[in-house]
Amino acid sequence: MKGFLRVFSLVLFFVSFSSYSPCSAQEIERIQKFLEQYQITIQEKDLIIIQETYDFWNRFGEEIWPGVDISQTPLVIVFPQKQNILIGHPKSPKNSIHLAEKLPVIGKPALLYPDRTFMNGAMCSPNFEGTPTVFFNTLDTYNDFVHNMGKEKNNPELLKYRRPLMDYCGAILHELFHSFQYREQKFLRSPSDQTPTKLTKIDYPYLDAEVDLLLAIEGLILADVLKTDDKDEARELWQDFLQVRVERRKRLPKDVIRIEQYLEMTEGTAQYIQYQLAYPSRRYLDSFTSLRRVPDFETAAVGNPIEAVLKDLQSLQHPMKSYAMQYAYFTGIAQTYLLDRLLPHWKDQFFRKHGNLDQVIFNDLTFSEDRRLAKIKERYNADSILERVRKEIETQKRKFREAFQRHDSAKGKKLLFRAPGIGPEDVQIMAPVLLVEHEDFRIFEAGATAIGFVRENPKWSAVLNFKKSFPIFFNRKTGEVYFIFDGELDVASSIKCDGKNEAGAGRTIFSGNVDFDSDLLSFKCQELDVEKTLGGTIFSIIR
Repeated sequence: MKGFLRVFSLVLFFVSFSSYSPCSAQEIERIQKFLEQYQITIQEKDLIIIQETYDFWNRFGEEIWPGVDISQTPLVIVFPQKQNILIGHPKSPKNSIHLAEKLPVIGKPALLYPDRTFMNGAMCSPNFEGTPTVFFNTLDTYNDFVHNMGKEKNNPELLKYRRPLMDYCGAILHELFHSFQYREQKFLRSPSDQTPTKLTKIDYPYLDAEVDLLLAIEGLILADVLKTDDKDEARELWQDFLQVRVERRKRLPKDVIRIEQYLEMTEGTAQYIQYQLAYPSRRYLDSFTSLRRVPDFETAAVGNPIEAVLKDLQSLQHPMKSYAMQYAYFTGIAQTYLLDRLLPHWKDQFFRKHGNLDQVIFNDLTFSEDRRLAKIKERYNADSILERVRKEIETQKRKFREAFQRHDSAKGKKLLFRAPGIGPEDVQIMAPVLLVEHEDFRIFEAGATAIGFVRENPKWSAVLNFKKSFPIFFNRKTGEVYFIFDGELDVASSIKCDGKNEAGAGRTIFSGNVDFDSDLLSFKCQELDVEKTLGGTIFSIIR
């Protein structure tokens, strides 16, 4: 998805390099010694994991998905210390430091450069310094983040969690495939490329019980299609699937439908790539050599991706699987395995030939609007599913209410930002999807990287760039955003401008090339109205 909002799912990415060869222990020691001053640790096993994942694709990529070349994809290893290692990129970011002409194991040039924020998980940026680039954590960094979250939330399961190595490598392939998709971008169009979308994946109505019921039935039908070897039965089941899908989409905004189609195409196919390693065949697993030196390899085992997909589809009976449209990964990958069975050569030029996955399978099928949805619901015991869904929604709403009250009662004063004339649909938030939703409010619990106020006519925008993380409150009715800060913000010393006017009653209007830059955040505009209140400070970005 394009735009400000990014959902940083907990997946990892990768880059391509030459085959692994023994490296100088002295060279690794030199690099580790240098990185100590930045409190960064990178181990030989991290480099081996990266290289071995690439070598796997060299061996089997052509049979998994023909024509996918990832040999020029750069990567960035992201650390909590906000210092990143950039590998194999043709350009050097500002303030970067040369680390190695040939990084051990990988054999590509590497730089160290500072970053403004720490990203947990991974993403593939379509245009980092002009090139599709992957950002990710080492396996230890990822696990440490989860353990710290477990401490904060007092969650024993998170405290003992360790991501399986093959799942980690499979997720690397997932993001690798996204870099290929970005290079196919002129064929694979995102919703925002077609016409601007006001909504994002977090606007999916996952707390609507009827929508959740219909999605649950879609998942059960897809599972039945995957289980049958009878092509005629598969056609009948697919007809049922389309009937239920049409009914569910009647309840969705058009923008959300377009996002769903795009996600199934992009994330569903990338999930298919991921599962090749997350649940490897014996042949795939036995092909690794150097990876066996990594301690986590002891947990590696042969898997069955179809069984994993069936479990994924079963999970769609739970409303929170619709949160941020996670379900599209599962409905998408299920359709890719159906295509494997029904159309052996379906991957050839796929993104150049098709717009939606669900229009490829049985595309000669005549859809019958008079098919009886009631019979489908009866067959899948819809009443029982609906009762359970409603209970889970009520439980989730209670959790959200308690979380909202906890955040809203935090010690400190509110710093509120608004742009008069700009509604909630024109506020674009780039943030991890860790949300609390209560009444008119949506809270981004992990803070935001940036918040944009964007007006199309006349064209204008202002972007808040955050340097620190605070839970961000977004009023979905007014478009205002605020956070609570337990400290003092010296507004006057944070602003440079051409002129200011004391408007009385605690108000000051700053005008002309306004540049706001504090320890908390920064932004620029032409006119800013700042009002001190008993509860905090209101920043009105006029233009």
